[in-house]
Amino acid sequence: MSLLEARMALYSEVRARIRTGDVIGTADKEILSWLVRSSTYGEVSHVAVVYRTAHVVELMEAVKVGWFEGRMDVTRLSNRVLEQNRRGGAIWWFPLRPDARARLDEAALIACLARQEGRKYDWWGAFCSATIFRAKPDPHELFCSESVAFGFVMGKLLPETYNYSEATPVNVVALDLYDAPVQLVA
Repeated sequence: MSLLEARMALYSEVRARIRTGDVIGTADKEILSWLVRSSTYGEVSHVAVVYRTAHVVELMEAVKVGWFEGRMDVTRLSNRVLEQNRRGGAIWWFPLRPDARARLDEAALIACLARQEGRKYDWWGAFCSATIFRAKPDPHELFCSESVAFGFVMGKLLPETYNYSEATPVNVVALDLYDAPVQLVA
């Protein structure tokens, strides 16, 4: 199924159902998004993992700080939805299926996400993941899909042998872990 066929929902209507471990995928009209989608043959150019508290739905994600600088940071999902909609991009929610949620070690995932905040963006790893080059796993520098996949390894959703450094946004959303995706609108 193409993500263009995904059910659309107002963020305000589904917010209460979005939980820690769910994945958010985006695509927009920026050149970097186009390059990622072109090189990975996918509809998604960026992914992030949800961290939910009692009152706030946040994302741990790789954020761009200038052209060739970036870091792992926390973003409110409501802000990301507004930003994507304003820029003419798309944003999808990939909710974990009940069987995947039952396997998830949520405490380990949250601890992993907390350790990621402020880490440098892994430009070389991002480049390698979309090419024939290989990158060694290194949790000290992460790019978006590498961060999600690393969190899923630590949270027991993926086996320890999974090479999270090779994960692309397309690979992450194609994992057999999710219910049907939902396109979010502000």
